[in-house]
Amino acid sequence: MKLNLLTLKFSGDSSALEGPFLSDYWRGSLFHIRISLILGALLYAAFGGLDAFLMPEQKYTMWLIRLIVVCPALLGLLLTSFLKSFEQYMQPLLAGGLILAGGGIVCMIVIAPVPGQDIHVTVSIGLAQYKTQEEMKTFIHRADQFMYQGKRDGKDRVCCEP
Repeated sequence: MKLNLLTLKFSGDSSALEGPFLSDYWRGSLFHIRISLILGALLYAAFGGLDAFLMPEQKYTMWLIRLIVVCPALLGLLLTSFLKSFEQYMQPLLAGGLILAGGGIVCMIVIAPVPGQDIHVTVSIGLAQYKTQEEMKTFIHRADQFMYQGKRDGKDRVCCEP
């Protein structure tokens, strides 16, 4: 069996195998491609929540890259996968989608704040012990009140019943 070293296509006496191989490969991988595009778009968008928390000043720019550029492109690729012509252009289209998603990550890295800048997080915790026969709503309310007491007392505190 002879392969072209640059394109990895069957060549020579084996060139007749190329068409059936590509058709079989397309049929066998289409479901996985579609699932990957859906999950990829969902994960790419979901990390926008971290953008808001870790980079509040840049969150709108990050969201523009994630939600206006990359995710719609990935979902467009998903819709394109239902066209008959997708079989012919699958590899270049998927490569373009990967380059776009990777380019979006590179852009977000460039936009992100310089490492070493501190992010300050404070935590106030309210602890309450569940009492037998107590309604869950009452129990949660008591724990919540202790948490707010910790916030009033200066943050970064754990408050509980005496």
